[in-house]
Amino acid sequence: MVTGIIALVAALVPLLIWWVKRRASQRDDPACQNQQRHAQAELDIIKRDGGAASRHGLDDLDELDRLSRAKGGKP
Repeated sequence: MVTGIIALVAALVPLLIWWVKRRASQRDDPACQNQQRHAQAELDIIKRDGGAASRHGLDDLDELDRLSRAKGGKP
């Protein structure tokens, strides 16, 4: 009985570790972050909060400008 429980726990520990690593990598994933930003902007539009929706757009433009300058684009 104890051996079975230990075997079950030993099988579930790697699965738990994999799941935690996967969640951490998704949080750092730029595509996932981009989807979250767009979802928030859509919610602001639905709520008719134009100011907040504009801020999201301006933040995206600022980020694009920053990346452009980092790659040697026009100032």
